[in-house]
Order: sequence, then structure tokens, then C-alpha cells
Amino acid sequence: MKLSKLMSITLITGLVLGMAGCVSSGEDGKGSGSGTEDGGVGSAKASEEYFTWKANENIITGLSESGAKQKELVIPERCEGFEGALDFIDGRYEPEGYSVVSISFESDKDVDLNGFFKGSRLQRLELPGGLTSIEDREFGTSQSLEYINIPEGVTVIGEAAFSGCTALEELVFEGDGLVEIKDSAFEICESLSSVEFPDSLEIIGEDAFENCSSLKSVILPENLKTLGAYSFMNTVIEELTVPEGLELESTTGDAFTNLGGADLKVYVTAGSWADLNFEEAFGINSDYRVYTP
Repeated sequence: MKLSKLMSITLITGLVLGMAGCVSSGEDGKGSGSGTEDGGVGSAKASEEYFTWKANENIITGLSESGAKQKELVIPERCEGFEGALDFIDGRYEPEGYSVVSISFESDKDVDLNGFFKGSRLQRLELPGGLTSIEDREFGTSQSLEYINIPEGVTVIGEAAFSGCTALEELVFEGDGLVEIKDSAFEICESLSSVEFPDSLEIIGEDAFENCSSLKSVILPENLKTLGAYSFMNTVIEELTVPEGLELESTTGDAFTNLGGADLKVYVTAGSWADLNFEEAFGINSDYRVYTP
């Protein structure tokens, strides 16, 4: 009888201690899902200590040693612009010296990007909503970049801004602010498979999407006025959608030269400007024209 009671007391004590241990584990931050110090994607918080700053200014010039070890970074609200490059670690040029794959911004205010991310190994970049400018060659040859957004405040995408971003798969245009895509802006974006432009877009420059060798689907904007020479040359477009209201003012008729799509279909509205000027405007044989309801 005494032995039975003793065993019961021992069992209860063990259970209580075990429960206390579980509670303690959760409270001290070592429980499931609480770790943030390993720099894992999805856990980032803005920290000025992860960056180097221009003396007495709010300009980021590179990464600190601790920042370079993170997988995901958030640009602090303090930042007003950039100098240098993402490849600069504590002032040293180290193109292979950082682990960062994703960057976003704490604030939506406008900043001067100043080519800071050009040629970087970033995979994902979420630009601030208030951004107004993407300059020439801004992100050129960033061969690991897979995702980027174009904020509504950006009216012009500069020449060769994303040229050679061979891994770019997802290009998101936010709102209806974009007016012009300059020459070669997305040339050799070999992983891009589809593009739907905002209706505000009026100009697509020469060679803008040339050699985008995976590009299969394009929806042109209704307000497009200028379609530059060879702008979609050497793509594999299979579906080209032309809005009923589109009326080009300037085109050389060779924007879609050398398409390699297996079964090209160009969707137009019967009697529309695109229908009546089909071959002259797009340089595509009218046999590929498909009328939409």
C-alpha cells in the first residue's frame, strides 16, 4: 500500500515538473516558431545596425558584418537614399560576402536607389510604394533576381534598367502610373513568361523585351501609342492580346520579329483599329488573328 502511494506521488511530481518545463520553454523564447536570430526569410525586422551609413547622413552605403549574415533585410525608415553597393561589406567590396536574398522597405517614402542593387545576388526586392524613379541600368545584370514590383509612382523605367536579369520570373506593375518603358529595359530577361501592362503605358521602347526567350503571353495596354522596333523580337509569344481601344501612333511594324511560339494567337476585336491595321502595325501574318467576342 505504501509502495503504491509512493509511486503515485513520484508520477504526479514528474508530470508537474514536465509541464513546468514546457511553460518555461515557451516563456524564454526557445519554443516553436520563436527564433529570429538566424536571419531566416520571413523573420526580418528593420535594424540600422545591419547597414553602413554615410557620416552624419541618412544614406546607406553598404552592409555591416551582421547585416551580411542575414537572409532577409528591411531597409529602415531612416533611409533617404543609397550610395555604394549592396556588395560593400563594412566598406570592402565582397560580391560573394553576403547571404541576403530578400529586401523590403520599412517605409513607403520615395528614395534614390542610385544603382545600389545593380548586379546583386538578390532574389526578391520589394520596392517602396512611394518610389518615383527607376533610372537607366538600375538593376542591370542582377542575374539572381526573381521578383520585383514597379510602384504606381514610377512613370518611366530607364534604358536597360533590368537588362540581363535572367532569373526574373515575376514582374508586378502596381496601379496605373507607368507611362514609358525605355529601350532594352527588360532585354534578356530569359525567365519572364508573361507580362500584363498597366493601361497608363503609352511607350514601349526599342528592344524593350528582346530575347526574353520564355515570354509566351503579353497583354498590351489600351493607351499604348508607340511600339518600338524589335521590342518583342526573339520571344516565344503564343498569346498576344490587343485591347479594342488601342490605336498606335508610331510603329515600325517589326516589334514582333522572329517569334518562336508553337501556336501563335493574336486576339483582337473585329472592326477595331488593330484589326484594320493588323499586319502593318504588328508585322504578323493575319492568319494568326483571332477575333474576341
